Amino acid sequence: MRTIDEIKADAAAKRASAAAVLTPEQAELAEALADEADAAEAEAAAQAKLRGLDMAARVEKARAAAAGAFLVAGVDLVALFPLGAAPAAETLPGAGVIVIRSPDMETSDAFAANAEAMKQGLSALAIRLVCGCVVDPDKTSPEGTRLLGFLQKFPEAAGTIALRAKELGGAQQKATKRGRG
Repeated sequence: MRTIDEIKADAAAKRASAAAVLTPEQAELAEALADEADAAEAEAAAQAKLRGLDMAARVEKARAAAAGAFLVAGVDLVALFPLGAAPAAETLPGAGVIVIRSPDMETSDAFAANAEAMKQGLSALAIRLVCGCVVDPDKTSPEGTRLLGFLQKFPEAAGTIALRAKELGGAQQKATKRGRG
């Protein structure tokens, strides 16, 4: 086993070796790029907090309208993408936030049956499920049309949202069985 002094010596040698690899200009550029990445993360976190506040208000409104008939959850569309890869929130449906509800039994059963039979592609099934569960934005509004376009353009996002809706449906069914739904 190595001694503490040997470990410290190895660490110092590695630091010296790393410093020798980069020129001063490269080290300065690397530091600037790291600062830029930190600033982008801070900006993204602030924007996520704003969307979170919007989402909380919209979810509360949808819950009040549901009056316990179904479960409701918000989805941050921007959070479905890696940092910096998402379209601008203002170009997304609902300014980057949508509200979904638990699917009714018929919709949930039809999704499961069609998925099992593989009669259609899973992306098309996910899009149909999401469109059936969206509370906000209104499906018949221009924002609803933008949502459909978004889901068609990003089918993996549709799949993620569909899974969340199915989870809500499962939670709703469990609550109903326990006499709480």
